[in-house]
Amino acid sequence: MSQPGSMRAQAEGTPGISRRTFLGAGLTALVTVAFLDTLAASKAIPSSVEPILAGWLRRLHRQCADLRGIATMTSRRFL
Repeated sequence: MSQPGSMRAQAEGTPGISRRTFLGAGLTALVTVAFLDTLAASKAIPSSVEPILAGWLRRLHRQCADLRGIATMTSRRFL
């Protein structure tokens, strides 16, 4: 049994997607981004699409960096 108010208790009491669905969606997104990044690095995409994809990958990288910063601040708060 989880302590009331803990993250696990909140997750157990919250109806939503299953772990399998959540991880599947995350893995799909990760593989997609890795594939697009590989295509961009190998110059295997049309030149007309390259600036659009490069901008999208830069914004995605910046957003992920922001999330990492939030996760680091949150984990330090609980130390």
